[in-house]
Amino acid sequence: TGDDVMSMKVPGLMLLAVLGTAQSAPRQLPADDVRSLRKQSNAAIARHDVEAVVSFLDSEYQITVGSGDLFHGRAAELEAWRAEFARAADLVYVRTPESVEVSTSGERAAEVGVWVGAWTTLSGPHRLRGRYAAHWRKVDGSWKIRSELFVTLNCESVRCP
Repeated sequence: TGDDVMSMKVPGLMLLAVLGTAQSAPRQLPADDVRSLRKQSNAAIARHDVEAVVSFLDSEYQITVGSGDLFHGRAAELEAWRAEFARAADLVYVRTPESVEVSTSGERAAEVGVWVGAWTTLSGPHRLRGRYAAHWRKVDGSWKIRSELFVTLNCESVRCP
């Protein structure tokens, strides 16, 4: 009968609708994961949450800061952030990715972007700007920052060199 034919078609139509929905759902790409982690890292800095800041770092982390100073290891970075936050209660750094490229193996990523650092000193507001590059790698299935290079290109303050 017509009802029997319709009852057989409905489950098939429902299956197509479900499959169509599953196929059209956006899938997060590894580059999006890195961008999301960078936003979380910026938020941790804004909260002055030292433990959260270093949680994004690889155990063998290395950084060249905007002034050219080098730091090695997560423990050194933990102490450096504690000192920075103690020195300036309103300190914030925002890193904004312009590009994130993931390796064909999916195990490494290169992030390039711009950064701004701002805080208040006894002499008044201090603002630095520049460019950065970050090397991310997968560690036990999670993205971690292996190394970063920051270059200060602009300083706005009475204390600029």
